[in-house]
Amino acid sequence: MFKMPEEIKPNFKASDNDWVKIWFSTDPSQFMKKEMSDQFLELAIFNEGKRFVLVYSSTILDKQGKRQLQEMQDSIPELQDQISYLDIDSEEFISALKDYEKELYSCAKAELANLSTGGNAAAASDIVRILSPCFTQGHYTDFDVPLDFSEFPSSPEGERSIVNSVLIPMRGGKYCNDVIVVAKSATEEQLAFITAIQRKIVKAYQGDGLERISNNISHKIALDAPEEVEQLKQMIQTANTTGTNPNPLIALRSAIKTKLNTSSSPASSAFWQQAYMRSVMNTTGPGVYEQVHKRDSQAAAHVAPLGEFGFIARSQVNGQANSSSWVPAQPTSFPLKAECDPQKIAHDMRQAFQEMKAQPPEAKYSGPT
Repeated sequence: MFKMPEEIKPNFKASDNDWVKIWFSTDPSQFMKKEMSDQFLELAIFNEGKRFVLVYSSTILDKQGKRQLQEMQDSIPELQDQISYLDIDSEEFISALKDYEKELYSCAKAELANLSTGGNAAAASDIVRILSPCFTQGHYTDFDVPLDFSEFPSSPEGERSIVNSVLIPMRGGKYCNDVIVVAKSATEEQLAFITAIQRKIVKAYQGDGLERISNNISHKIALDAPEEVEQLKQMIQTANTTGTNPNPLIALRSAIKTKLNTSSSPASSAFWQQAYMRSVMNTTGPGVYEQVHKRDSQAAAHVAPLGEFGFIARSQVNGQANSSSWVPAQPTSFPLKAECDPQKIAHDMRQAFQEMKAQPPEAKYSGPT
């Protein structure tokens, strides 16, 4: 069981009300799938008093995608005090970066700029969620992490005590980054776990530790694909050749993707699929959190399990059947009805919003049942 070190037992505070989602579209003409945008709006409708920030990138959208974004922003004016949108390409975001975060930010931008050649939107999301302009907005949760506030209504002060400056899902030796809670007003020293993760990720983009991608492929899959094992080792070596690639990680992932798309047998396909997954999870995702927590005791002293926040946002390590962080997935909370007409859904949402505003406080719906 996790035990707080004696030397750091301050009473940290975390917001009850501020939450962040990130979505980077892989289709320039579509800001977000309709069912997902509807469910994001429903979070605000069904949780009055909570504030939700949607983080996105405008540079990966074309004119049609930006128009769809504007339509989403304008769809329910009554929610403007609960929902805001944060563009990572905006001056607001960029100017808020710490100097030491700028290189990591450029790694996220490289992922998004190379989506057709090795870049990965989920890897970019892994990065952005631990940049200060994002985590100071609120607690991060993946889109497929359901949020249920029914058991934990907000305190009068709008915040609750937490045992450490950073909380992440940790259970039974498993780690995840699908939920990240950061204390309000945490100092640079108290953010040591976050900054250690940041440094580790930057090194991965420079080619450090890429061998962990091959080392973490399951034994059975590797046994069934011996030729692919050797090919991957050679690809890692080639990607890491000094001066060959400005970004060894993305170059390697591009080569893996090519192998995956041209694989000629089930065993080969399974191998390259897992290699691709590991090229995200072990460089920007949960694998990095595990490495830092187990090998950097100074940084590990500033992180703890989710605690009661785990009841609000249910992570994969707590049994939620979420998709892996290396690929965006549809959300599982607030399933929509069969109707798919955007105008009808927007009308129904507005009507539900007005009905809820007219109800007495004790009758209002606070989360999924």
